[in-house]
Amino acid sequence: MINCNPETVSTDYDICDRLYFEEISLEVVGTIYEFERPKGLILAFGGQAPNNIAMALTRAEFEPRVQIFGTSPDSIDNAEDRLKFSRALDELRLKDKIKQPRWKNASNAKEVEAFCEEVGYPCLIRPSYVLSGAAMNVAHNKEDLKNFLNQAVFVAKEHPVVVSKFIGGAKEIDVDAVAKNGTIICMAVCEHIENAGIHSGDATLVCPPFDLTPRTIEQIKFITAKIAEKLKVTGPFNMQLIAKDDELYVIECNLRASRSFPFVSKTLDFDFIAAATSVMMDKPVKVPEGVMWGRGEKFGVKVPQFSFPRLAGADVIQGVEMVSTGEVACYGKDHREAYLKGLLATGFVLPKKNIFLSFGGVTTKSEMLESVKILSHLGFDLFASKGTADYYNNEGINVRAVEWPFEEGSEDDHGTSSSAKNAAFAKNVADYVENKDFHLVINLPIKGSGAYRVSAYRTQGYKTRRMAVDNGIPLLTDIKCAKLFVKALEQCKNKLPPFNSQLDAISSMALKRLPGLIDIHVHFREPGGEHKETWITGSKAAVAGGITIVCAMPNTSPALTDAESFELVEAKAAAGSLVDYALFIGATPDNAPISAELAKKVAGMKMYLNETFATLRIPNVTDWMKHFESFPTGRPIVCHAEKQTLAAVLAVAQLSQRHVHICHIATKEEIEIIRKAKDSGWNVTCEVCPHHLIFSEDDLPENIKEVRPRLASPEDAKALWENLDYIDCFATDHGKTFSTGF
Repeated sequence: MINCNPETVSTDYDICDRLYFEEISLEVVGTIYEFERPKGLILAFGGQAPNNIAMALTRAEFEPRVQIFGTSPDSIDNAEDRLKFSRALDELRLKDKIKQPRWKNASNAKEVEAFCEEVGYPCLIRPSYVLSGAAMNVAHNKEDLKNFLNQAVFVAKEHPVVVSKFIGGAKEIDVDAVAKNGTIICMAVCEHIENAGIHSGDATLVCPPFDLTPRTIEQIKFITAKIAEKLKVTGPFNMQLIAKDDELYVIECNLRASRSFPFVSKTLDFDFIAAATSVMMDKPVKVPEGVMWGRGEKFGVKVPQFSFPRLAGADVIQGVEMVSTGEVACYGKDHREAYLKGLLATGFVLPKKNIFLSFGGVTTKSEMLESVKILSHLGFDLFASKGTADYYNNEGINVRAVEWPFEEGSEDDHGTSSSAKNAAFAKNVADYVENKDFHLVINLPIKGSGAYRVSAYRTQGYKTRRMAVDNGIPLLTDIKCAKLFVKALEQCKNKLPPFNSQLDAISSMALKRLPGLIDIHVHFREPGGEHKETWITGSKAAVAGGITIVCAMPNTSPALTDAESFELVEAKAAAGSLVDYALFIGATPDNAPISAELAKKVAGMKMYLNETFATLRIPNVTDWMKHFESFPTGRPIVCHAEKQTLAAVLAVAQLSQRHVHICHIATKEEIEIIRKAKDSGWNVTCEVCPHHLIFSEDDLPENIKEVRPRLASPEDAKALWENLDYIDCFATDHGKTFSTGF
């Protein structure tokens, strides 16, 4: 792993076998490659920096030559190069009617100026091979266009810059997908809450989508499939679309994993990163049906985290260039609940009583009318700038007007009290904010919807936003987020959303809640050995030890080795067991076909490779191979193997390319073999009996010769403790130890 970002998980000391805390550059990567001499590189999980050097890596004459797994560098270049990608989309438009906003190569300034005049401002300047939307801007006039083009050309260097028509008032959609040789394997769709024009890193994302029509979803699937095919994608990729008037337009495509891959993986309960890795390694991937919608149990919302309080003077407005410094994802039974949880997780505080409103333009005021009514009905005291207050008072909503402490163009940049200037007004906006009498500020500037980042630092709006941030007052500046917040507040009745342990405590691992412990290796001697143990006595002991599921071994009399003996043991278990149970079939030298047929009814197969009853003893390695080759891989093979036999069966499992589980490891020799096998990447697990950790043969009382499984020496017990990380689970092995073994 090469990564110099200490904020990422991959730089944790226990994640990688070897970590190079170095920058991502051609020289550094090439030097490490020559030293490590790996089979190849994976670039797709490193963000923008690895993609920027993909072409250079393959052209460089390192020894050995660099091999890149996954999507080829040529395909990466075809997506990152704005000119090549726009031309590719034009080809798809003619062939498959896939649309993109009208665009122009920015190689000639006069032609670009004429293009912008033709399509009409605003227009979007898009440099190639940039991180976080660097130098990406929306031009509203010729002067903007000239300035922004100069910035873009400087950042993009030798790469093309493209100018396209900016489509305002549209919904932006993120697609995260995995493809193999241009064919889609799996995909996830996220909706942006904000209108198009907010960088996806700053946007509020909802997954799965909640407001897209079936027709739009089908269009998204079609477009994603065609672009993956066109770019010959093998691995992860991310794509942005915008939707307006039931039409979809492609904005960009990044042939790498995006920041939202972990988010959609957890939300949809499917590991997209693991799927992408398997695809790049040419391994099969099993994808659940309907993975795009998850299990239908929850919605996930990703909320951005900003650091504006630490950036003195910065305006609190998002745009096409990323400004967030983090993000939080939360889950809820719907997108409103999830959004409110996410907002609170960023440090946002629910308002207590007083809310200040300042909305620019009649359109914004009109769109917020329903939300303001809801806030009034919820019992909040509403304050507003004079124009905003007049509008809502005319609509019958009680809103108190508050004067600004400053005038447009005033020299007063600090927003201090204006009592000296306007003695008639006892308390203005600055006074309320400085005293923290406002508990929430909703400021929606006319030009703050993503199409244009407000840069007039002397407006009332800017100063109000800055005062709110500097005084720690929650602030909302996007109209779509403000409307969603009000709806969420109404749904939760102005209270904190309820905690749901099924949604709010999700880890990256699959979590199964069980009523009790599972003992995976138990000997119930019924039928044939009732004097030792019965299903009733053994299951009673299990319950006493907190065990609710037992896996019973096949050494009964007769041994469970075929359909007839299975029915007999099953009947005894059903009649006597007080706990849930599963049965293992025993392997014999001649029952490989029978055990394979019975696999669907049993928990797995037990192979006795050392001493046991004659029926279940398999001394011949050839017979072992038959079982390893025929028994279904969906069921485990469990082996009783000791010393040399243990090493032999591990070799057979490795040759058969399947997993094997080893029972009751007890000695230093056995645990060291297991350790070496695991360190070598062999697919093996093992269990230990608790009494082997606690006792040794020296602890046996007088007149007791042995216990089963046999106790070993103190040195053996010490070796088990020293290799505890290599032990996968514990099992009592014999039912009589239930009540004492746990």
